[in-house]
Amino acid sequence: MDDTRVIVYCAQCGDKISGKPLMQDGETYCSLECANLASGIETEEEEGYFEEEAVKFAFDDQNEDE
Repeated sequence: MDDTRVIVYCAQCGDKISGKPLMQDGETYCSLECANLASGIETEEEEGYFEEEAVKFAFDDQNEDE
């Protein structure tokens, strides 16, 4: 039994894929974001990311005003 492992890299960003890759049009991608970028679909990151503490602090301030 041959225990040869194949190292696979993302066709979009070039990162080594350690988990289960996504296949699209015969290419291998590390994430849905990379697969979408390769096909011309832009991801919607306009909403932004909020740290949990910042959100908690904002809600605490709102409750004090009542």
